[in-house]
Amino acid sequence: MVTLPNEEMKGRIVGRNGRNIRAFEQAAGVDVIVDDTPEAVTVSCFDAVRREIARRALARLILDGRIHPAHIEKVLNDEQRLVDKDIEEAGEQAAYDA
Repeated sequence: MVTLPNEEMKGRIVGRNGRNIRAFEQAAGVDVIVDDTPEAVTVSCFDAVRREIARRALARLILDGRIHPAHIEKVLNDEQRLVDKDIEEAGEQAAYDA
């Protein structure tokens, strides 16, 4: 779940004719469920890493306010690098602890 600051943000996530949400889903490889849940959308995917990348990217897009296909791809790539770095650091810490 990604919380939204207001209901108007759902329309911005979907975009004109669903353009933004389709671009996000295709680039991230997840499903974004926009239903009648107040001020929230759901990111759905079987791959937990992909789902976390999409959740972080969507939260960042909402904070930034610029939601369009080119910016979506940039944010997803940035979040992919950050999650990869977090996973590597967690692995190094686990190896050190062992």
